[in-house]
Amino acid sequence: FPVNVTPQVVPPYSLKLSEYSTAISEKLFVNLLLIDIDEFNRPVNLKLYIESNAGVSIQSNDVVVGANPIFLDGGVPLRLSNLDLQPYFALQNLRGITPQ
Repeated sequence: FPVNVTPQVVPPYSLKLSEYSTAISEKLFVNLLLIDIDEFNRPVNLKLYIESNAGVSIQSNDVVVGANPIFLDGGVPLRLSNLDLQPYFALQNLRGITPQ
């Protein structure tokens, strides 16, 4: 893929998805880098996958309601925090999980 994606979770780690979408503290960062330095304003889409050893599998929908469009310029890193990624953790945008 032409984009490097590097997620980083800040300890202490939480088991509650809601804590990764809060505005209170930054718990998650995603660094994006478009490898092709000759490309500009390339639209990209993110997909969230969470799997556990207990067989739980959660993923974001193909269309994430409320997510801002992401555009990358080649060779220019973009850092997104959990504040930018809030829509990806909203229950309406996730499959494999219920409010309970």
